[in-house]
Amino acid sequence: AESGKAGKAASKAGKAATEAKGARLLASAPSSAAVAAGATPGEGSRRAAAAALVPWLLALLPMQACGLGSAYLPAYYLGVNGAALLGAAVVAVSSPAAAAALQLCGALLPTVHAAELCRQLIAVLLPITARSGAVLPTDPLVAVVYAVTAVCTSSVLVAPLPRRVAARSAGGLGLVAVCCVCFALGSRASPFTDATPKRLVVQHIYRELEGAPHSSGLWVSAFDFSGLRELRETPAAAALLPAVAARTPYACDLDPLTPAPPPAAGRLLFDPPVRPTGCYLSLPFYFPLGGVLGTPDGQGAVFATTVAGRSVKPPPIPQRKRVRIERTGAAPGPEPGSRTLSLRVSGPSHMGVAAPETRLLAWSFAAAEAPRPPVPRRSPFAPDERLHFAFLTCGSGGGAEPCLWDLTLVVNGSAPLPLAVTGHYPDIADTPELEALSEALPTELRADWHWFSSMVQRVDLPVGGAETVAYS
Repeated sequence: AESGKAGKAASKAGKAATEAKGARLLASAPSSAAVAAGATPGEGSRRAAAAALVPWLLALLPMQACGLGSAYLPAYYLGVNGAALLGAAVVAVSSPAAAAALQLCGALLPTVHAAELCRQLIAVLLPITARSGAVLPTDPLVAVVYAVTAVCTSSVLVAPLPRRVAARSAGGLGLVAVCCVCFALGSRASPFTDATPKRLVVQHIYRELEGAPHSSGLWVSAFDFSGLRELRETPAAAALLPAVAARTPYACDLDPLTPAPPPAAGRLLFDPPVRPTGCYLSLPFYFPLGGVLGTPDGQGAVFATTVAGRSVKPPPIPQRKRVRIERTGAAPGPEPGSRTLSLRVSGPSHMGVAAPETRLLAWSFAAAEAPRPPVPRRSPFAPDERLHFAFLTCGSGGGAEPCLWDLTLVVNGSAPLPLAVTGHYPDIADTPELEALSEALPTELRADWHWFSSMVQRVDLPVGGAETVAYS
């Protein structure tokens, strides 16, 4: 009796399993209503692929409206994929396999093209982000770029995958786990190696004030978000540069300090005084990247006047190529209360000129040119800067003769004009101070691509009178 009951129970269980399997097969097969409505095999994957093209369409419309030549990329992506989807819909009734192959080829060709363009873009973007990381950490930015590139170029390719299978795939969960492990390990490892060393801008600086010697030092800046942390953690470098170990800030004392305006109504505290020219009149910036490099606050950059306990000596700049400023003339300007100043500037092949925006009305860099108003600079990283900056170059820097420039400045007011002219000497990169710092750093912290000497000639240029005034 017991064995008969067990047999009946097993028979019922088998029948239930068979009915459940049949129900699943019926659910996965297209219904008679869907077939009657004209559904074809693979229509769901084609709809998913078409939906994946929507972002490309949304990108094409504004790019075409702005007349961008790069609008061809989304147009090509949409055209090839759209033609392949239409062709797949036609042949799906007679040959589902041919339809799937056609859909895959239509997605593969523009994807390979877009992926190659993205690879080239990333190859250009990475060096740029390595030079702007002092303000923002660039690793998340690069990760977002890679993610957007992967999603945009692969969305149409993954559309034919069964969605239920992909969602429950153990392989997908495994990939997520591997990514998490790699992220954890990568966060703990140092990003700097011998092949990818830390980028430091190290300038051996000599400064003159009103034509007389003022000071010398090493200006050390980091081009990544970690700042000078690795140098502080290197005992030899920290002992060589006490300013790095002590996080000694520099106040940019050669830039004029402007008192802040009184607080607005409803505010009780005064704003601190500001330096509208940033640090451009105190330090020899190669390009106007003060908002990116930051001021020598001791964290991401320092201005060290001592090395190994000894004062930094001036770099061996040839006398003929030192920065020299000569005011050759002054006359009333085109506007009431303005003055036109004629300058002769000489120095090395790479030079910079910086002047306050509030004083400079127009300028030119050749005797035959009429002065024109400079375009205001507004950096999102330094919104309070009010400065005009010009970069002058006349060669590669190896010649013995100095470069000469005839500048014309139209300024307002009668007070002396704060002005800084800087000179850069890429060929003077082996001074004892630079060599000592290079030897104290391990190879992964020593990318000698921006190690050179510079000079600053800082003057308060008189605007009255007509006599010649020289600073050298």
